[in-house]
Amino acid sequence: MTTDAELLKYWLDIASEIYFRGILQHQKGNCGEMQCGHVPDSIEIAGAALDFCDSFRHTSQPASRLTCPVVQGGLTTRLRVPLNCLRVRLSSFTIVSTKTLMKTLVVFLIGLVLFLATARDAAATKLKPETLKVWDTYVQLTEKRIDAELTSTAGFLRKDFVKPAEASDIAASLKSGDVYIKKMITLAGDGRELRVPDGMIHHWFGSVFVPNVQLETLLNFVKNYDQHHRYFKEVEASNLVSRDGDTFKVFFRFVRKKVVTVHYNTDHTVIYRHDRDGRESSRSFTTRIAELQNPGTPQEMEKPVGDDSGFLWRLNSYWRFKPQDGGVIVECESISLSRSIPFGLGWLIKGFVESVPQESLESTLTSIRDGVGK
Repeated sequence: MTTDAELLKYWLDIASEIYFRGILQHQKGNCGEMQCGHVPDSIEIAGAALDFCDSFRHTSQPASRLTCPVVQGGLTTRLRVPLNCLRVRLSSFTIVSTKTLMKTLVVFLIGLVLFLATARDAAATKLKPETLKVWDTYVQLTEKRIDAELTSTAGFLRKDFVKPAEASDIAASLKSGDVYIKKMITLAGDGRELRVPDGMIHHWFGSVFVPNVQLETLLNFVKNYDQHHRYFKEVEASNLVSRDGDTFKVFFRFVRKKVVTVHYNTDHTVIYRHDRDGRESSRSFTTRIAELQNPGTPQEMEKPVGDDSGFLWRLNSYWRFKPQDGGVIVECESISLSRSIPFGLGWLIKGFVESVPQESLESTLTSIRDGVGK
């Protein structure tokens, strides 16, 4: 079972990183002839000194005490506050005035206090039947729309069914060799947004063009599950458990790194479908996700399924493959379920939490584009 301390560490890490990134502003200029002894202001943050002056940039320094003189350049360092769970990473900023810093620190601390007041309730949250009920409804509505698109005579790819402006953006990204990523949402039949009790659904669409490859070659690469750990950054281990025609049972050991590192043992079912005109599609869904405790040590063990940190409870992905222009267009919709954000911190870190599945999808598509043919 996940302890209060583990959850406190996770949310404090995220909150501190996001907030301090946001409040420190970037400005031009440097300290010029300013001497170290003439830094005009300093402030104590829980015992850790932070010196600063107006309108300059820091160079990289390993210590938490930042001083002049400095020259122009970026900063990548850590400000360490004496709480075991708190780490703040800062990059490319200029520290502004004492008044601004004090104001933002007060707001940050208010949010922190709100979280501490509810930390025990947050730790007790488990995957609940009412959470899964909404998830199942969301998946059913999404799959109904996807199935209609795959059988439509109006198109095949997701980009064939979006507004012209978005279709143009997708085409431009593919032409330039970039990965196109956009957040999606599936609405209920009456147009309302589905509210997930004690959970969050993350729905992202991504597309990439893989040049100079045949569809068969690309599909063989994707279906070579025993080798996924060689090409996909989040996959630590992988193997094909069984195959029955176009249905694959697959094991992945995942790792996700952002502020904290979380490891999972996961089981998946992947079903491929041969569509018209030489096109292919597939649907993948997890049948088990177990977060690991003490990964990589003799004490490694799985936490009870659904009674863990709640960072990843479900993961579905829907793929489309279409040969075009001497290559293959690859599209994916990724839908995942996680626990909700503790009360008082949603305004601060919701966007940050959403970025984890976004970056995961982008990394997966990039790995397919760059891995085929290696």
